Amino acid sequence: MRLKHYDYDGRARFVTFATHKRIPILTNDLFCYRAAKAIDDARNKYRLRLLGYVIMPDHVHLVLVPPEEVTLGPIIGLIKRFSS
Repeated sequence: MRLKHYDYDGRARFVTFATHKRIPILTNDLFCYRAAKAIDDARNKYRLRLLGYVIMPDHVHLVLVPPEEVTLGPIIGLIKRFSS
């Protein structure tokens, strides 16, 4: 059975990712800034509509709408790479 993918439908996505071993490093202002900057860089590069985000001590929540031609994998990869 082949699963249907819904990456190209232009709908809002709720995305969560956590720090390594859920260590609460995002209480540090510099690390928070880097996470926010990485989100903004991804927004600009991929022309995302960012509906909202929240940075918690050990994880991040995003609500975004990627363009129909962009999948979530590269977006999340960029954010994680730039904020790590």
